[in-house]
Amino acid sequence: MMRYFSPIAISIFAIGLAGGAPCLAGPPADPVVLDDSSLINDPIVDPQICVQLSVTNLVGGSFATFQVAGGPPGELTAVLYSFSLGSFAGTTGLWCYDFGLNIPPPPTAAVVVMGPFNGSGIFVDTRFIPAAATGWTLNFQAAVRNTCPDACMSNIHTEVVG
Repeated sequence: MMRYFSPIAISIFAIGLAGGAPCLAGPPADPVVLDDSSLINDPIVDPQICVQLSVTNLVGGSFATFQVAGGPPGELTAVLYSFSLGSFAGTTGLWCYDFGLNIPPPPTAAVVVMGPFNGSGIFVDTRFIPAAATGWTLNFQAAVRNTCPDACMSNIHTEVVG
């Protein structure tokens, strides 16, 4: 079964409840097609940290800046978030990933920012952090598209929202 997640016009986090737990949800910048059969922990060859993620100004009621550096110019990267560390690995066509985060399906609901690296191999975007998120501990990690069979991942950035 194929699922198509279209982008939502809202460009800020929406605070809601998912299964009784608080969550942040942000739409992907581009439509993402996921094949349900490929979400079953497919083996990844040599997962590695190959890009550097930094998050600045993670303050409730403000815009946080997400930067991923060291990527291939023109290629897409996606930064996902989670409330806890864990494991989420697999492949979805052009994406091979091995997150050290606890990401419940669908993974597109955990996308904070997504876009292409510039000519210098840097991607920067901002996202509004709701004031209600103040005090939450969030974990962020980025993946890079078109690295299969390897998973090109960033470091995990963990921070309490100020």
